[in-house]
Amino acid sequence: MIDTHCHILFGVDDGAQTLHDSIEMLKVAQADGMTNVVSTSHCVPGIKFENDKETLLPIYREIVAEMKRQNMEIEFHLGSELMLTPKAIEWLKDGRIATLNDSKWVLCEIPWNKNLQFEIDEDQAIRSVLELGYKVIIAHPERYPQVHENYGKLEYWKSLGCFFQINSTSLLDPTREANHKLAWRMMEDGYCDVIATDAHRHQGTRTNQLGGIYALIQEKFGELEAKRLMVDNPLRLIQDGMLERR
Repeated sequence: MIDTHCHILFGVDDGAQTLHDSIEMLKVAQADGMTNVVSTSHCVPGIKFENDKETLLPIYREIVAEMKRQNMEIEFHLGSELMLTPKAIEWLKDGRIATLNDSKWVLCEIPWNKNLQFEIDEDQAIRSVLELGYKVIIAHPERYPQVHENYGKLEYWKSLGCFFQINSTSLLDPTREANHKLAWRMMEDGYCDVIATDAHRHQGTRTNQLGGIYALIQEKFGELEAKRLMVDNPLRLIQDGMLERR
């Protein structure tokens, strides 16, 4: 299994805060049977967590050095979760964004939190990213008010060439009822191309573990679908390939 959305780089966002936290998150992933992890720190140009590639690389290298000291076998890659702010396109043009393993894949987060006080046409922003030659995978669309209000957004984004990543916690946690129902609806309708953890900690509910959801998807949709979502497509992201749709 491969995790392509998690917050492992320490001290840069609301994820890991220390080197110890980062290593413990990777150990949890390794114990769960993962072979690769891509760290996707929040990157919110012009607002908060202005984590460009230059900021993230030294911390990534420090973690990799510690992994070598501890003889860890899991492979660790750099990326980021790009919030589509008004400055995001400018940063992409300037090569400041840490794409997934230095590929053309950009993990894009749509502005959705009421605390983010800015206006943007997310459809135009997505088109702009694609026009620059990048490939877009949209992070956890099951969490966005825009999709709850208009399920047809998914088909439009898909028609542009976007792919979708669902959080494992959305599928496993029924207490967030609206997100849970929408995530499973997306699964049934084929609007899921990757399942990832969006882990922020090495303890609690948002950890780097995919084993539980892998078994559940295998039971409901079969082994090939579980493998597509948590092994094959994530590997294609890392290798800069094209994802396979259901």
